Amino acid sequence: MIEAVVFDCDGTLLDSMPAWHAMQERLAQRAGVVLGEHELDVLNANTLPETAEFFHRECGLGASSQEVLEYARNMLMGEYLTSVLPREGAVSLVKRLHQDDVKLAVASSSPETFLRAGLTRAGIYDLFDVVASAEDEHQSKSTPRFFWSVAGRLGAMPQRIWGIDDSVYALKAMKEAGFLTAGIYDSDNAGTRVGLLFASDWYLDGFADLDYERFLSGDVGPDSQALAPYHL
Repeated sequence: MIEAVVFDCDGTLLDSMPAWHAMQERLAQRAGVVLGEHELDVLNANTLPETAEFFHRECGLGASSQEVLEYARNMLMGEYLTSVLPREGAVSLVKRLHQDDVKLAVASSSPETFLRAGLTRAGIYDLFDVVASAEDEHQSKSTPRFFWSVAGRLGAMPQRIWGIDDSVYALKAMKEAGFLTAGIYDSDNAGTRVGLLFASDWYLDGFADLDYERFLSGDVGPDSQALAPYHL
């Protein structure tokens, strides 16, 4: 049986990626540059300080990366406090897992202040046993070390943890850490449906695709992705 579930936040629990993309576009406009596919891929895996450094160093924006960071941070915090909504089915899933005594964690690249604001607004922040910010901990979701740390804080064995994320790079790191992985589609900027399908044990177009009892059992048999071809 599954001991714990580790959720990504942006694009997984919260429909917050439009706010991040709008922030990146605003910075690009201020810098007078157009972001290509490669730049978007880089930015998707970045923490906010890394994004600020990118726009300052590579695009010449602002007097310092700290100035860019403060501008971006203020813009995003306003969105988390007033506009960002949970993804359909996310709140009910978290509450059901909590009621069934499954340990819960958030593992995100975003700063904890954003996570607290958005998840509190959704009414689920207090249900998580661990809220881990790669930015605040000076780590990266692209390496298994961050996820091993989360597993240790949960007191759960990696092979009995589901990791749910919309980003291919994070799913690969979770799998390397020993987690069972579920890729949930949000946008091609994070991971295409095909990319998520091959990076995860279970592909989800949304939380409505989740067979709850099978999910709790940790079943990743050969037909666990049976719905995926229909969605591609």
